[in-house]
Formats: sequence, C-alpha cells, structure tokens
Amino acid sequence: MIHDISLPYDTAEKFIKYTSEELGIWPPWLCPLEAVERPTFHPSAAKDGVPQPMLRIGLWGTASKNKDTFVR
Repeated sequence: MIHDISLPYDTAEKFIKYTSEELGIWPPWLCPLEAVERPTFHPSAAKDGVPQPMLRIGLWGTASKNKDTFVR
C-alpha cells in the first residue's frame, strides 16, 4: 500500500497518530510544503484567506490481504 496525502499542520499530528495506531505503518515519510497562493495545482490550504504551509505524509507499507480489513 502506498498513500500520500497533504494536510494542514494543525491536522497532521492527529492523522499520523491515527494511521500509526490503526495501520501500524511506521515511520511515515514527511515532507514540508511551502504555503502557496491560490489558484494552484499544488496542495494548498488557507486560513482566513492567508496561505498556510502543509505537510505531505507518505505511508508506505503492506496492507491486509483480507478485503474487508483492507477497506475498513
């Protein structure tokens, strides 16, 4: 399983904790992303109209071979 997601910093810690506990994939790959003005094709977030930096999180590991477990 390979999964990359970009999140605002204020939600990244909760996501990393959840995925480490539920999926057991460790360590995550972390890549900081600069704040970018919209419109853009790059991952972006804004708070009160001000561009915010984001954290790209990569989870690379094996997934369950049981379909129901994998989907859950």
